[in-house]
Amino acid sequence: MQFNFYSLALLLGLAPLAAQAQVDSVRAKTLPGAQVAEKAYNLGLTSFNGKNYPAALASFNQAVAAKPDFAAAYSNRGATRYELKEYDKAIADYDQALKLEPGSYRSYFGRAQAEEALNKLTEAEQDYSEAVKNQPSYAPAWYQRGIIRFEKQEYQQARDDFDGAIKADPSYAYAYHDRASANTKLSNFAAAEQDYTKSLSLDPALLPALLRRLRAEAPGVVLVVRRTNYLMMPGLLASGEISVGVPRPLGCSDALF
Repeated sequence: MQFNFYSLALLLGLAPLAAQAQVDSVRAKTLPGAQVAEKAYNLGLTSFNGKNYPAALASFNQAVAAKPDFAAAYSNRGATRYELKEYDKAIADYDQALKLEPGSYRSYFGRAQAEEALNKLTEAEQDYSEAVKNQPSYAPAWYQRGIIRFEKQEYQQARDDFDGAIKADPSYAYAYHDRASANTKLSNFAAAEQDYTKSLSLDPALLPALLRRLRAEAPGVVLVVRRTNYLMMPGLLASGEISVGVPRPLGCSDALF
């Protein structure tokens, strides 16, 4: 029987710090607008990478106020607003970034994510397509468009997108996993089996989610997973002795789990 698998941030230290901040603020007022913008932008990046999104937003606000044609600041403010779940405002920032820097694949990708969060899937698919067109080597754009197409039951197109993601990044475990799901829908079970196995070899953490999905859909099925030498895997899969194989490093003993 065949089964479908799916995917899918000391009180003693406060006074000196406050004094230093005031000095920096005074100095910033004497800088040309472009330098103020650059300084604020870099602070915004630091805050964003530290997942301090409110601080990042304040810095990017300062950057665009000082330099209204700062495309990267608008784009990163859009990313910040996305993290804050301010999706409409994020889209507006990406719109402005694209006016200033047409063809920016990162801005198209970011806008697509915000549109997808608002369930504007047609617009999101179009923007992922623009990201792919402007930067074919950007694997996440291929992958995200594939997800949308899979959900639309356009399984062949979805598989093609997962192909594109894997070509752009051969280590993209999620793309292998979801290409397997598309292949399952297309009744390409041998290819699906290979892709599931490859995804697990790249990211074994995907296995629990796969097992939970299987238990929910087919609670009576026993799934045999074995860590084995990759040279033995094709024969074991073909014989039905195992359902999933995870390649082991040479020198390690086989183990059932």
